[in-house]
Amino acid sequence: MHDYLQDLERGFAIPIKRVREYPGLTADELAGTLGKFHPPQGYTLIDRHPQLSSVCDSLTAATMMRELVAQHPASVS
Repeated sequence: MHDYLQDLERGFAIPIKRVREYPGLTADELAGTLGKFHPPQGYTLIDRHPQLSSVCDSLTAATMMRELVAQHPASVS
């Protein structure tokens, strides 16, 4: 990230503090649930896609496989 921002006078970043891994779906399972599905190429507002929201809810209701908590420095120089 530092290389990405190095030539800028000011930059913004959203820190990722925690990552959780859950059991996933195969492409066929996802297609069976959502029908024709084109993965987002950027961000997606999940509340505008009820079927996708339902899939996410069911995935995160499963037992978490692992979790990573990142310790970020208080400031970046």
